[in-house]
Amino acid sequence: IKKSNMRAISIDKFPDLIELHKDVQYSNSIELSSFKDNYMSEILNSENPVAAFKLLEDIFLKNSLPGYAKLFKYFASHNNG
Repeated sequence: IKKSNMRAISIDKFPDLIELHKDVQYSNSIELSSFKDNYMSEILNSENPVAAFKLLEDIFLKNSLPGYAKLFKYFASHNNG
């Protein structure tokens, strides 16, 4: 059984979660779906999951770095900003 580090999500965040689900499903970055297990808990635990995903998507769509470097860049900018 895989333990999750997810915190409880309040009901008022559900519209954000629906939007986030659509964003992940319809993203133009194929890499994002393959790395989903690496970033979703961080995205969902952020103050604004939709904005956090948009930042991650921008990094994946606009950089020619390898996938692991894109994730590093996201976490470095998300944790500092």
